[in-house]
Amino acid sequence: MFSPLIWTRSVADWDDDALLLPHYVRKVIHIPCLAVEPLQPPLPEGDFPYVVATSANAIAALERLPSAPEKFAQASFLCFGPKTREKAEACGYRTTPLPATLTTAEQLAAHLLQVLAPTSRLAVLSARVPAFPLAEALAERFEVAELVLYQTHRHVAWPSGEAISDEQKGALARARHVICFASPATVEGFYRTFQQHHAAWQENFHAVAIGATTAAATQKYFKRHSTSSTQSLATLASEAAALQF
Repeated sequence: MFSPLIWTRSVADWDDDALLLPHYVRKVIHIPCLAVEPLQPPLPEGDFPYVVATSANAIAALERLPSAPEKFAQASFLCFGPKTREKAEACGYRTTPLPATLTTAEQLAAHLLQVLAPTSRLAVLSARVPAFPLAEALAERFEVAELVLYQTHRHVAWPSGEAISDEQKGALARARHVICFASPATVEGFYRTFQQHHAAWQENFHAVAIGATTAAATQKYFKRHSTSSTQSLATLASEAAALQF
């Protein structure tokens, strides 16, 4: 039996997701577990041959800074994950491919520490509270400017902004669902909101995480869990839609 799919990405991401999901699944319940707030920090001084980005949200926030395209026009964007790379290219930035075997920001840091010259200057695009301190790790060897471009809030509600009632939470928890997570913060947001029904949804839900870092969070709360074979939203959606339990 195929189970309804719960999609937990933010309202800000939904325009793109709504085009993607119908290719893989018929019935989607959108419960945003994260809200993204773009920030407007000053751009660092000097030239940066490399820009490191691990999130499409960071690229989207960078795009809102008027002088960013000129500032980084000649930079090579080292983007972790296909969604981040696609967003950078859509904004007109030049990207350099990274090995597909890199599945965590920690592995990305280790790779860049090995392949870039010690004199390299890097601008690292970051969230206010990153899942991994990438800028700090890279600063061990390179000259690094961290550009904090957005912050996330664990805000769980219906897409309209209306609160999810206790009755609705209970009804969801008692039914079988496949639930998709694209970041550790969405997992934590979901748990905090639905924790009073944990015993029910722990039994009834199968959680699918987009990568190893997110999977570490789903494994804390779900009995049934898996990780998409690639760090791609399309893969996440297609493999989740194919699950039967």
